Amino acid sequence: SENDEVADGCDKKVEVCLPCGHFIQLSCKDCNRHKQGLYTPRCTRKKTIKCWNYDRCTSSVEVECGFNGAAACRETTTWVCPTKEHEYKLNICCKGEPQECPGCSFEKLSSSVSSPNEFTGDKELKSWIQGSVPQHKVEWISRGKLKFIENEVALLKYYQTSYAKLDPW
Repeated sequence: SENDEVADGCDKKVEVCLPCGHFIQLSCKDCNRHKQGLYTPRCTRKKTIKCWNYDRCTSSVEVECGFNGAAACRETTTWVCPTKEHEYKLNICCKGEPQECPGCSFEKLSSSVSSPNEFTGDKELKSWIQGSVPQHKVEWISRGKLKFIENEVALLKYYQTSYAKLDPW
């Protein structure tokens, strides 16, 4: 009808009660769209809910009233690695649990650099690197394999040096 067309274009403000119990101001046009199921107004009032990781961080988060999901705070908490040898202050609530401990990873890397035989698993190469291979076996170990391992160890040393300078997270 003609009145509906006028109401559809009306910008007069009308107070509407939302399902959450809060009231908001809508234009006549938006109110009619809401009644027809074409528009769902959102409550923008704030409420405080517990962080999804509340048992660990004890923090709360301010969210919009209509928010129904899990909220994450920006607090840091102490994370202890599975070996219990390292601990770090991390934002687990936003970024999640680490898959690997950087301290343990660095120790494995350091071990690989200092003991390349364990990294490669080649006992003959271990002897070669330590300079105790009998002369008659020198030809047996290919120079290509040795060069590959030397380059790999050099790359690991470079990575180790770079890694040591970085923040673990």
